[in-house]
Amino acid sequence: MNERLEHYNFHLAHSPQTTAKIPSYNQIIKPNVYTNTDIIYSMSASGFRQWIVARSGAPTNDFELSFSGQSSLSLDGNGNLNVNTGIGSIVFTRPKAYTLNTTTGALTLLGWQPNYSISSNTVSFVNYGSWSGTLVLEYGHPSAAASRTSITNVDWTTFYGGSQNDQFKDVVCNESNDVFAIGDSESQSILEESGQVIHSHSNLKDMLIVKFNALCQNEFVTYYGGNNEDFGQGIDIDLTTGNL
Repeated sequence: MNERLEHYNFHLAHSPQTTAKIPSYNQIIKPNVYTNTDIIYSMSASGFRQWIVARSGAPTNDFELSFSGQSSLSLDGNGNLNVNTGIGSIVFTRPKAYTLNTTTGALTLLGWQPNYSISSNTVSFVNYGSWSGTLVLEYGHPSAAASRTSITNVDWTTFYGGSQNDQFKDVVCNESNDVFAIGDSESQSILEESGQVIHSHSNLKDMLIVKFNALCQNEFVTYYGGNNEDFGQGIDIDLTTGNL
């Protein structure tokens, strides 16, 4: 189920006690929750998404969402669903309908699109058009809008990482304009970069240290850690000695 390594802590005024160490997941798949119907729950930086995967023969007219505990349910002018509560509103985007290529996994947006219909505490999907094969209904938190404005003071940028979870936590620069970055990594493929590897890297997270020179070239990379998960949270440099 792709459980993430980090956890969430909730500190809500109406909770009798703090809810801590709640695991999060990239994706959870629930197969056959209904006749010829699967559900996928996914989470990313832009929020949560839910996907109803309806194979041939799935009773789409029976699909509905049931809510409890909210103060009201409403639709906005764009067809989004607002779940209004005492501590804020949760927004579900208007559902999108796709056909799924089960060989490649590619989704194709259909020419017709469904809407929500509210009845008391139940929300159903209405205004279906024709479809064949596998139908996918997508809804969830609105994606964050991406800025396309040119940033004029950026001289250089790069991606760095492998096929697993990699992240930098801190950077520092010396007087020669060398940049040192520290974080942690699960990826094996970074071993292809130049540098000294202190020990063989497991699939668990190890500390990751990278050096870029003043020309933005990667000069050195290494993993550092033991048999369990190891994290690099911060880095500092002694400008007198140059030591990290």
